[in-house]
Amino acid sequence: MKQLPTENWRKHHTKKNIAEERVIEILNSAHWGVLSTVSEDGEPYGVPISFAYDNETCELIIHTAIKGQKIENFTRDNRVCFSIVGSAELIADKFSAKYESVLVFGRIEKIADHDQAYKSAVIFCRKFAPKIVEGMEFQAAEAQIDDLAQIINNALDSMALYKILPCHVSSKTF
Repeated sequence: MKQLPTENWRKHHTKKNIAEERVIEILNSAHWGVLSTVSEDGEPYGVPISFAYDNETCELIIHTAIKGQKIENFTRDNRVCFSIVGSAELIADKFSAKYESVLVFGRIEKIADHDQAYKSAVIFCRKFAPKIVEGMEFQAAEAQIDDLAQIINNALDSMALYKILPCHVSSKTF
């Protein structure tokens, strides 16, 4: 299994870094993040998007339409930043907040290989389909997830699966 690149490259944050185990918990439990890219004219572009984390490869998986601003942006420059808030609590009487955040800096690639796309679809469905398979016996649940993953795999002409390959990961708790 690969290891998440969580080196302390941002020196001014070192006392507030989150332990790697907690970073992985956040990546596995959070459902949404903001994918940030850069437009052709240099304007930043961020869009909220659902994601799944592949514990084996340490990659983030997203699925999206095959056209749009973010696709144009990362087709031209595949560097991205993905921002996730793990937990947040407003401390109103102190005009403050407690939160955990994870930033994944990396490169995004389209998952073109059908076998890899299917494996990624299964990971995505496991994360987003727990209510669908809740109460089912294990084999029935696995069959349902397999069916959902096949639906995604069959729809790759109208939507696409992408993976974010992390170059470095930054985290912070406050």
